[in-house]
Amino acid sequence: MSFSILVAVSAHGLGHAMPTVAVLNALRQVEPDIRLTLMTRLPRTAFSERLVGAFDLIDHGAEFGMRMDGPLNVCTEESFAGYQALVRDWTTLVEREADVIGGAGPDLVLSNISFLAIAGAQAAGVPVAALCSFNWLDVFRAYCGALPGAEPILNQLRDAYARANLFLRVSPGTPMAELSNTQVIGPIGSLGSDCRAAINDRLGLSARDNLTIADLGGISGGQVGERLPIVEGVHWLLAGVAPEGRPDVTSVSVLALPFIDILASADAVVTKPGYGTFVEAACNATRVLYVQRGVWPEEPYLVPWLEEHGCAAAISRQTWQRGAFADDLSGLLARPLKTPALPSGNAEAATAIAGLWRSRPKEREI
Repeated sequence: MSFSILVAVSAHGLGHAMPTVAVLNALRQVEPDIRLTLMTRLPRTAFSERLVGAFDLIDHGAEFGMRMDGPLNVCTEESFAGYQALVRDWTTLVEREADVIGGAGPDLVLSNISFLAIAGAQAAGVPVAALCSFNWLDVFRAYCGALPGAEPILNQLRDAYARANLFLRVSPGTPMAELSNTQVIGPIGSLGSDCRAAINDRLGLSARDNLTIADLGGISGGQVGERLPIVEGVHWLLAGVAPEGRPDVTSVSVLALPFIDILASADAVVTKPGYGTFVEAACNATRVLYVQRGVWPEEPYLVPWLEEHGCAAAISRQTWQRGAFADDLSGLLARPLKTPALPSGNAEAATAIAGLWRSRPKEREI
């Protein structure tokens, strides 16, 4: 028997989309006839490259995650004001969420990691599962928890997440000790194909050259490109637009390949601590040079996992800003790779989500 699922995906960058897609692809292996609707402010293109099969998209989402100034800096005051407004309008927002969810008519809601979607699903009488390596309760507390007036917001977020029928706490991730509805699962992510020969041919590179991606997210390619040092034997791939006058830098769009295949084909990626890139780099045997974020609550859990399962090195924000990490990158590229990690959580999440649907209370026959 087929069922319909509505998936609410945070639009706070692409970090929530990619792991969710990996789980949905695994879910379609378990339930091939699933009818899928995505509810998000992210564009369709954020999903269409990787998501297998048809899906509908509802352009909706009242949450913002955290207000950011570039990829590394959280705007604490602006974020706090935004959460105050959310809690002040909570009843109206939940009713609106319930109307959208009810209108889509799903059998199940999956949230990564919208607290309003969880509350709206409950109000609409639809079972709901959450899926993520952290939650916005964790993040809000880390940046805004000490501010006057934070406690009611913390309580509202905690209550919303606690009301999910199931919270799939993805490894590596924050402990979420305040929640009693969690189920720990393994890492989730996608595996790419090695297209290195084709990339070398397209860019005129030799087998001796090192291919390194620079992608911190949330910042224009030109700004990232200005910080990239010239490193002998390294050709940079930039998620945005390549700067002029740098023959050693190419935009990934030139390659016309899925990003996961580019990641799997690269020698290294320069990024910030974030679930999707960290885990998929480890699963695709790609080295990681990461810019330390500091306060972000996932970082103390992501970094040790990556150091155990992947090949990684850290640089400070100051080193990144100065573009003074040529030696750090060269040292990382000289290190041997480890056996790739396995995204065991894909199938674990799919099984748990299908199990939640199958165990729902059935309507009594008349």
